[in-house]
Amino acid sequence: MIRFLKIASSASGLLLFFLAILFNLNLFFTPLELSWTSDSPLGILLRAPMEFVFGYPYLPATLFVLLLSLQCFLINSLFDMQKWLIHNSHLPGYCYLLLCSLFNSSLMLTPAFLSVFLVLIMFNVGYRSLNSKSYVPVFDLGFYLSVASLLYLPILLLSPLVFVLYARTRQFVLQEWITAAIGLLLPYFFSLSYYYLTDNLPQMAAHFVPSNTAYQLFKGGYSWLKILLLIVAVALGLYQVQESFMRQAIKVRQLMVLSTTFLYCSVLAFAFPPYINIMPLNITLVPLAILFAYGMIQIEDFKIPEIINACFLLIMFFFHLAEVF
Repeated sequence: MIRFLKIASSASGLLLFFLAILFNLNLFFTPLELSWTSDSPLGILLRAPMEFVFGYPYLPATLFVLLLSLQCFLINSLFDMQKWLIHNSHLPGYCYLLLCSLFNSSLMLTPAFLSVFLVLIMFNVGYRSLNSKSYVPVFDLGFYLSVASLLYLPILLLSPLVFVLYARTRQFVLQEWITAAIGLLLPYFFSLSYYYLTDNLPQMAAHFVPSNTAYQLFKGGYSWLKILLLIVAVALGLYQVQESFMRQAIKVRQLMVLSTTFLYCSVLAFAFPPYINIMPLNITLVPLAILFAYGMIQIEDFKIPEIINACFLLIMFFFHLAEVF
């Protein structure tokens, strides 16, 4: 299956969507409860739609599968845009699907899950504008990051990554940095203005105070298996990047550095709330899937990636069956 997904095609795209349904079948057979506790400005707006979605038995799982499939294709687009390979591939999206499905009952339709869309759009805008002299993409980069943080605050920890993206791919231009900072601050300015005019500033302040609700990091027994899988994925990706780094073109090296920096910045989100929280994993899985896919592709013996994939699938279905039965 890994060999089939290495090269993008219409057939592999259909397979990826079919696997999104298969890997999340457990959600259709277990009772789902709304755990939306976000006090952020956008989180409050989305609370009513989430309550409506969870009011129907199969609608939350269906919506999650559709949104997860869309995220997979956005990650494939991001990977192909970076030109890590000479051909397009659907493997990064599959790796993201595999890792998300392993934690699907905890990550389903959380604020962090929805904010991933804005993060992916932000990086797509950033990579598409590398050779552009316009200030519009620079503003958009900070704007999307700011809007995403209004939904899930720890995404602000990715702010240094926005400036690293430009520092490593462009010459330093003060006007561009100021434009990005304006885009980053503008949504907060409008939010603070609205809450000030409605005499509701304490509600805005609640956005900066972590919720008292703790999401259990790993549900059920044998949690060490999930931790082990994440360690394997990180180690394999970083090892292959290190081994092939000097053989790559300079632009690809820069993009590899950005992806690894993205991974390190996203890990910092776990230290943001004072409680053990599963939601930052949504952000971490984006660069992790890209590095994991690249690590699988660089292995010359085609049997080893298939064995690794089989081990991940066995452990994933083990946890899913335990949840259902």
